[in-house]
Amino acid sequence: MKQKKFFYLFYFIPIFTLAYLFWQNAKPVLEMEYKIDGKTPLVSELVPLSRAGDLQKDEKGFYRSINEEPVYFDVRLPRKYNQAEIEVEYYDFPPKADAPGAQNNDIFEVGISRDEARKNFDFITLENKILDNLNWEKIEEGGLVLYQKKQSYKSIGEFLANPSKFNETLVYRANLNPKTENFWAEGTTIFDFPIKERVKFAFYHDGGEINLEFGDKSILVNLYKDGEIMDMKATEDFEEGIYVMEIIGDEDFVLEDGLRIGSPYVVILDSVKIGELKKPATIYLGGSRLLARTESADGLQKLWVGGRATNVDESFEQYKELFEDRNPKTVYIQKGNIELNGNLFFAKPYNLFYPRYEVLYPDIDLSGVNYIFTKYAPPKESEGIKSAKATFNIMNTPTPYNKLRFLLSLPNSEKGELVKIKSIKLKFTGEKFSIKDIFNKLYYTLIEFTG
Repeated sequence: MKQKKFFYLFYFIPIFTLAYLFWQNAKPVLEMEYKIDGKTPLVSELVPLSRAGDLQKDEKGFYRSINEEPVYFDVRLPRKYNQAEIEVEYYDFPPKADAPGAQNNDIFEVGISRDEARKNFDFITLENKILDNLNWEKIEEGGLVLYQKKQSYKSIGEFLANPSKFNETLVYRANLNPKTENFWAEGTTIFDFPIKERVKFAFYHDGGEINLEFGDKSILVNLYKDGEIMDMKATEDFEEGIYVMEIIGDEDFVLEDGLRIGSPYVVILDSVKIGELKKPATIYLGGSRLLARTESADGLQKLWVGGRATNVDESFEQYKELFEDRNPKTVYIQKGNIELNGNLFFAKPYNLFYPRYEVLYPDIDLSGVNYIFTKYAPPKESEGIKSAKATFNIMNTPTPYNKLRFLLSLPNSEKGELVKIKSIKLKFTGEKFSIKDIFNKLYYTLIEFTG
């Protein structure tokens, strides 16, 4: 009798296992919680361990600290999903006795990787204490927020219909597209210097075909409109509007001839890594801060930024220039092999069609800014524990080895005790399968399981 029971048990274990694997692949919603005090199926630990502290406990329970940013974790996805929602519960370390007013964690963000190499991330802000502490007029509509030093607009719709001047507007983690009827000029924009590894740029397109081929199948090309990734299959029927394109390659990839775009309205976003130059190059910074960094002796040089000389005389060091005004500034590069980070880079100091935007940082000078437009909601707080959510569209996001990477970042923070992570809740939503899809899934799951 015991042998018979053992036989049934041995027979049904594979069936139950198959049923579980099938259900995980078929159900449209997957929810899980990263357990700080134990292992969680499908979710890796917070790493690297040198930046994420060991498991600790205080009066609020178990936590792991972030001591240096960024840290990340991977989620193994059993199927394809369209949307990912993450909720982080966390709280701050108490102020130190020797520096009670110091804030080492003004900005807390979460990002997801957008490429196979996991070098390019999209970020959503969980908390921004700079915005939270602003004593400005504020309008909130549908998740969008407009901060005004003095109230000039009565609604966000009014602001979008007639936005303020380029120099006095700061856009943070939001899409603010200018009115397309203002794009009357014709021409071509040329960034005539080699660009390494990756580049992201916004451009005005008057409708029709967009060339998505760059002659190298190893690179990834993403196209966005209004913050949403586009279907790359359609190449001839794009409507008029502002688009963002990103080209992502490996560390050896170089656009030797730079960028040539058939529109006079083009701007490089965030940063640009310039290759070796055959002749000096000029680019125009649209922002109040420039960061410069080189990883080789060939990139050591003197930069001229807005008439100032910046000596980049040591590899792997970051050099910074801050400016009070928001006017475009000439950046003169002599040798190349250097990475510039400065929010917006134009090929010419006119046709400044794209609203100036910046990643806020603790020492930012807002004296020349009268309006801040953002997509941001402060975290909720209960009994000293904060909770913040972020939602990402992951429909076309690469997931190498079926893994999606999340990154927790506290930009511009210094090394030290930054924040305590109490829990991370995850929710993934995908399409519901039809009966045919379910049987196909079951069939391929059986094949995968049986080898």
